[in-house]
Amino acid sequence: MRNVSLDVKRKTYDALQAIGDPKRVNEFYAELIGRTVSSHVAGGDIVVDAGAFHGRQTLALAAAVGPGGRVFAFEPLQPAFVVLSTQLRRHGFEDAVQAHQLAVSDHEGDMPFHHIHQAPGRSGRIWEGSPTERAGGFTATELRVPVARLDTVVGGSGPVRLMHLDLEGGELAALRGAVGLLARDRPLLLFRNSRGVAASMFGYDAGAFCGFFDAAGYELFNVLGFRFQQRDWTTGRQPGWYLGVPAEDEVAKGTLHGMIDDVAAQHGLAAIFA
Repeated sequence: MRNVSLDVKRKTYDALQAIGDPKRVNEFYAELIGRTVSSHVAGGDIVVDAGAFHGRQTLALAAAVGPGGRVFAFEPLQPAFVVLSTQLRRHGFEDAVQAHQLAVSDHEGDMPFHHIHQAPGRSGRIWEGSPTERAGGFTATELRVPVARLDTVVGGSGPVRLMHLDLEGGELAALRGAVGLLARDRPLLLFRNSRGVAASMFGYDAGAFCGFFDAAGYELFNVLGFRFQQRDWTTGRQPGWYLGVPAEDEVAKGTLHGMIDDVAAQHGLAAIFA
C-alpha cells in the first residue's frame, strides 16, 4: 500500500477530478470495492454486511463465500428488509445469509432512525439533509428500530474474514460495538465514511476516529491504497471508501496494493499514480 506525502495524494485526487467523467471514476471506485471483496474472501468464509439495504453487496458476498460460508446481513428499515429477504430467496441465498432486521452500533436496545422517503438508501440513525435534498423537499420520518452490537450478534460465530459497513455515518459507532471481533478475528474492514460530516453528526473528531483504529491495531487506507492518517482528514476530493487492515497483515497489504494497480491499469488510469 502507499504511504506517500500529502502532495502526492492531492495530485492523484486532482488527476481523477481532471478526467471530467464522474461516471468513469465511479465505475473505477465500484470495481475497486468489488475486487477488494473477491481478492480477500474465499469459499467457506464468514463475513458481515452492515447497512445491507436491498442486498446488492449482500448477494456479492454470498456468492463469494459459497454454500459453505455465511453472511451476517443487517438492515433496520422494514421496507428495505423486505426487499432484501425477497432478493435472498430469489437468488437461492437464504441458507448462506443470516439477515437481521437490526441497526448496529455500540449499544443494545433501540434507537431513533430516519426513513428518507425520497431516497430510502440515505436513511440512517441521524439525518441532516444536504442543500440539494432540502431544495428538493426531501422528507424524513423518525422511527425507533432495534439496535445491537456486532460483538453480541456475530461474536459467537467462527472467525470473521471481512466486515463491509455502509451506515450513513454510523460506521465508527458500529465498529466500537465490534472491538471483540476486531481483536479476535482481525477481519479486513471495508467501509464508507464521510469524515467531517459523519463526525459532526455522531459527536467525534479526527483524533477520536484515527485513535480508534490505532488502538485496535489497524492501519487505514482509502480505496486508492493511500495511507489515511489524521493529517488527511480535511484533504478534499479523496474517495469516501476506506480499508482497515490489521497492522500485522503484510500479505493483505501487498495483495490489495497489486489489486488496486491492476484495476487502475484496466481502466486506463495507471498514470494517476505517476
